[in-house]
Amino acid sequence: MKPELPGTGHAKIDYRGAELRITIRSRKSRLNAAVGVVTWWIFVMLVSAFWIGGESLAPIRGHPFGFFAGVLVTWAVLTLTRSTLVNLAEALFGVARVSATERGIKISRSLGFWSVTKLYAAEHITRLRLVDLLEEAVRNRGKVFADQGRVMFDYGRKTVGFGMELDPADAAFVARKITERFPNYA
Repeated sequence: MKPELPGTGHAKIDYRGAELRITIRSRKSRLNAAVGVVTWWIFVMLVSAFWIGGESLAPIRGHPFGFFAGVLVTWAVLTLTRSTLVNLAEALFGVARVSATERGIKISRSLGFWSVTKLYAAEHITRLRLVDLLEEAVRNRGKVFADQGRVMFDYGRKTVGFGMELDPADAAFVARKITERFPNYA
């Protein structure tokens, strides 16, 4: 019987001269996709029920707000549909690229040809660390924000994170490689 091979994780690290480039692929979790789709359908059902209920009560009360309520609900459904589809596509096909140099850290999140990049100057980066997401959620009273991750650093008075899709061993590996290469970020 063959022994189980250790996994390579979701983070790929490349050294390009003075630059440390980390590519983090999504987990492509079917569970994440299913939760997103089910959440969207529950929202659409609830909004439809309230819309139909509101439309049926508006003429009885004599209020002409039925049209405006319909426009507002349609806008809400379309907005949530767009954000749900983007989050679902990012969970299935998204890639995060982190580039650390002596000048700073660049975090880029991309989905196909669409990409969002943020640059953080080195002189403001402190306390790059590994964070337990459960402890962070408890500390923030259950709220998990999009810019959080398993690897976080302080940027002035703001906390920035990346690597939400990393498991703890991968995140520890990434944080260790960055702080070994750039000790001023630790």
